[in-house]
Amino acid sequence: MKFMLNRLRYPIRAEQTEIKSDTKTRAQLKLAKFELIQALACYCLSGICILSGVALLALGMTGEISLTVEHTGWTMSLINLSPGAFIFVVGIAFAWLGRYRFKHTT
Repeated sequence: MKFMLNRLRYPIRAEQTEIKSDTKTRAQLKLAKFELIQALACYCLSGICILSGVALLALGMTGEISLTVEHTGWTMSLINLSPGAFIFVVGIAFAWLGRYRFKHTT
């Protein structure tokens, strides 16, 4: 329950988990399997979004989307994006979020 409360309070996920070398091999394999599944899912979704965005840009789809992202200390504003560019940016975001890794510590 404490983990769920922390996730609700801090919606940004960690990008890395440290695994001690004395952790059971079976647990390490399970973590590696879930890391692979998560990474593949994010990269597949990212690829679909990027290709769709490029296709919409090539077809000349018109429209306007404005996006403003605010986080602790910084703001990013994208104004008058075409739908293709917006979907392309979403695909890049999925690729960035899919880079979760765990590493071994001694």
